[in-house]
Amino acid sequence: MNVLKKCLNVVRSRLSGADKRGIRDDLRLFFLHLPKCGGSSVRNALASAVDPEKIAALHPHASRRAAAICGEDMLCYRASLLPYYMAMGDVSVLTGHFPWSDEAYEQFGEEWMYATVLRHPVRRWFSHYFYDRYKEHSDHFKIAEDLSTFLQSKRAHEMGALYARRLSDPEVVRVDQAAEQAKENLERFDVVGVLDDLHVLNRKLEECLGVELEIEKKNESPARERKQNAMQDEAIREQVEDLCAADLEIYNHIRERNAGEARS
Repeated sequence: MNVLKKCLNVVRSRLSGADKRGIRDDLRLFFLHLPKCGGSSVRNALASAVDPEKIAALHPHASRRAAAICGEDMLCYRASLLPYYMAMGDVSVLTGHFPWSDEAYEQFGEEWMYATVLRHPVRRWFSHYFYDRYKEHSDHFKIAEDLSTFLQSKRAHEMGALYARRLSDPEVVRVDQAAEQAKENLERFDVVGVLDDLHVLNRKLEECLGVELEIEKKNESPARERKQNAMQDEAIREQVEDLCAADLEIYNHIRERNAGEARS
């Protein structure tokens, strides 16, 4: 079901079923929050428009710890939790660092609108590194290595293919196959915004939700000057671009698709 059809269903729904903040009782929105893509800003905007009792969110620290206790891959564990959250009858908005789940979409794709936001992968990678390297409020996924050392690590490669991995089946091994699957899965989303066009994302979400939203920027880098200097280093930037090759393919696919929709 495409975004237009779902939005029309919302418009035609029982207006008498709206809650005190204007969101209709039958509305169900899943916001797949990709790290360092402006998702915290979207989450906060949604929280201001929806009754808190109707919002569910994956706890990143708890889910990581639980996956370790169960001896499971973190993304596979989080994917297994998605159908549980979507089965909750009293939830209007679900958000969190979930990966894509074929099972959840097959069972709940007709009931839930899917939304996410992407950021230019190279800028996202630098933001991710410097945020986790210099944040002081948490040790969650804290990075200890300096940039030159970290660039050679397994995690640096994982961060470069974050879209490919989190928007495809967690069991897919090859990055190129994951990237193709990610592009296919993004076509199933009702709203896919990009951080550079945040006002467009804001408008699309407002149209689907039927309420006004105000998405404001959040989570500034704790080492902004260091990040800017690193991004201007040609050798370092080239390394990061290589790491982000698959995600750049996905991002450019969405930019081209969104541009085509805007022209039509």
